[in-house]
Amino acid sequence: MKRKLFSHQAKGMRTNFLYKTPFLYTKTIIFADITFSTMTRKLFLLHLLCFCCLLSAQATGQIPDLIIIGKDTLMLQTCPIEHDSILSKQVSERLSQEDFCTACWRGYQATWQIEDDKLILKKIEDSKSLFAYPDTVPEVTVDLNGIFDQYQDKRGRIVASWFSGELKVVSGEQIYYVHTGFNREYENETDYQVEQGRIISKTSYRNSIKKGTSIKDAMDLIKTQFNRDYFPELANTKVVISCSVLPKADGSIDSIEVHIIRPDSIMEERKNLYIEHICEILKKVPQWEVLTVRNKIRKTERWTISVSPPKKNEQEEFLHNESFSIVVSTPALRQLIYNKTNSCLVLATVATSADKLFISTGFFDIFTDFPI
Repeated sequence: MKRKLFSHQAKGMRTNFLYKTPFLYTKTIIFADITFSTMTRKLFLLHLLCFCCLLSAQATGQIPDLIIIGKDTLMLQTCPIEHDSILSKQVSERLSQEDFCTACWRGYQATWQIEDDKLILKKIEDSKSLFAYPDTVPEVTVDLNGIFDQYQDKRGRIVASWFSGELKVVSGEQIYYVHTGFNREYENETDYQVEQGRIISKTSYRNSIKKGTSIKDAMDLIKTQFNRDYFPELANTKVVISCSVLPKADGSIDSIEVHIIRPDSIMEERKNLYIEHICEILKKVPQWEVLTVRNKIRKTERWTISVSPPKKNEQEEFLHNESFSIVVSTPALRQLIYNKTNSCLVLATVATSADKLFISTGFFDIFTDFPI
């Protein structure tokens, strides 16, 4: 359910911010007239900063459920209760809503057990005790009576017969992490296929990572070696590039994906030349990081870099520093669209709970158009 966070109306300005659910970021559009007064500009930037903090918080990595298998208690990176909207709502209504943490948007941590090839719900712990200081709050659990009665078997166990899908169970060292949802990987992974609460198969994997050049270093390489002398039309133009690399097992490059986001008014023939130049730069990386998950080498996360034109003065030197690069890291769709038309700046973002979106390129445009 959407709630309007605030709506500020001022002469020459209209902003529209919407509160976003943790599961789907709604489209947010900000309109700004470039003839703002200094105070109005500051208010606009303050509003935008608040929006970015909200977006960042909702992209927080989530704590997993727990699952007991034999004598081991492991991490379950699947939330079976959230697969049934009615059950999820009923559980939510019994939560204390105290000590809420963005690392657990659902407000609880469930403990499960695989027993007799069935997925059994053991308990649900409220975030009130889950995130309390040790020994300060006794464990607070949700009363399951009246919610899961229809799923109890003859032995009184709650069998997750509402759930069909995959259970991702992990353990060992965390080898990959992005601060959003369950976008992380561990050394040991077992995937259980479930049909109406019954385990029908399982597959185990040994995931690994071979260290190599980081995305940040690759971004720095593009910044320092992108040669504008080859492209006179870019002399005073900022170039925004989106890249992804699929490495081979030895760290060399298997394939490269490059998209030119900006400028978008250049002919395809010229864009292809930019892409060729960027690919040549990336091929200079001696060894890429190789992440192998489920027996497959994974592409690097798609990352976006802003390459600014040469600095002209001290103010521009401050505004163009490397902190205005962005990394968009997600397995789902993400967009960062900004378009200047008729003396207006339009900034639109679309993301999901699986997204990590840092919109510093948007900040760059705003600071450039609205200097304080």
